[in-house]
Amino acid sequence: MLQKSIILTLIISLTFSVNCFAIDISFHGDFNNRFSYSNQADINTSFSKDLGQYINVTDAQMATGKTDKSSDDKDYFGEIKYRLWMNAEDAENNLKGVLGFEFGGLKYGQESGADFGGDDNTFELRWAYVDWAVLANNKTHISMGLQPVKYHKWLWNDNAAGVKLSSSQAGVDYSFGVWLDDVANKGKGGATKDQNAVVLTAEGKYKFNDTSGASAFYFHRDGGEGKTALKGTAETYEDSENWFGLTYGTKWKNFSIDATAIYLTGTIDATTAFENGATELDRKAYLANLEGTCKLEKTTLKLGWLYASGDDDPNDNDVENFEDIDASSSPFGSVVLFSSYADDNYFMGTPYLRDRGLNVVYLHGAYKLNAKSTVGAGYIFANTATEVINETDLGHEFIARYQYNVSKNLSARIAAGYLVGGGAWDELSATGQGDNVIRTDASIRFKF
Repeated sequence: MLQKSIILTLIISLTFSVNCFAIDISFHGDFNNRFSYSNQADINTSFSKDLGQYINVTDAQMATGKTDKSSDDKDYFGEIKYRLWMNAEDAENNLKGVLGFEFGGLKYGQESGADFGGDDNTFELRWAYVDWAVLANNKTHISMGLQPVKYHKWLWNDNAAGVKLSSSQAGVDYSFGVWLDDVANKGKGGATKDQNAVVLTAEGKYKFNDTSGASAFYFHRDGGEGKTALKGTAETYEDSENWFGLTYGTKWKNFSIDATAIYLTGTIDATTAFENGATELDRKAYLANLEGTCKLEKTTLKLGWLYASGDDDPNDNDVENFEDIDASSSPFGSVVLFSSYADDNYFMGTPYLRDRGLNVVYLHGAYKLNAKSTVGAGYIFANTATEVINETDLGHEFIARYQYNVSKNLSARIAAGYLVGGGAWDELSATGQGDNVIRTDASIRFKF
């Protein structure tokens, strides 16, 4: 009886507190069941990792991509990726707290994660932050904690822990941020400051009118003591990077154009020499993206081009390959080469192939059959910016898609891709002859 009284008292107290401070609490979920099949299972293992750094990669390190497999090596898997989060916010948008979790990468049919008994530990903290208004006009906010970082899709678009000041004054939206990352002892915590990366961000956005706008940003990363993604180069080094970026977007009737230019500079100081004998390297790299979209009543067409510079000489002291902070390759709309519906399983999770850069043209179309169904098709012509041994042509990828919205909260999607490998795809193999690849990705997704 006493326990029931205590519980009832706590419920009444909580309800009273919520009403007094006018705080609305809501719970949300994204329950994503994903499936994948391919005749070349190795493309599900990342060749270019989204958090990896690639410096002076040798030809021998490039020729281990395993793009050739025996004809009977076919693989499939099912995967569970569930997210749950809670929002606590006031009606005036002056205060918000978010706490989110993910149970993800739970595979069955391949590797581990969803064994019988379901005892594997795949818990991940996704969000834990507070956002509040610091001025009465509600135009200036501070957000603190582990939060979404959505600066640019090709540079940094994930989560990070830090503090961000955002405001809007005189028609300009701007922000400043300080972000911290443990680079030397992932999961353990760096014991000294040179084992932690610090990223400083500054961004401004301006709308010229209702149809056009531009932004400029500057990011600085003091990388601390890091390690390369591949063995054979200097194992430890300190990396200082600077990104200068400009974007522009405009719309006219049913058409829109978006352009991006990013320039990367910096220095790399190694405690042990790289393979070329140098201990200090200079970064000089860039990325350019141009994308046009046409939206009609039932049809959407998109044509895009992306160029990320590559390093053409691992023996000099210049590092000329573009590097992002933490971005996804999913904007390409690929199934085989880049991130797709099963976005933890990809050949390239970056807008570049290790240190050889990228030169990609992508074309996609979608047609809405009815209120519930959409079909689509796509084409990707992928090349590296500099040669993989002797070639730059990765291949031609052809894509087909279908989405059916079962209800407001439940959707089913499937995509199929077929890659006709080019000369660079062959060079990535162990035999000099890469395979053409078929892959399908599917998703049953419940969101609330």
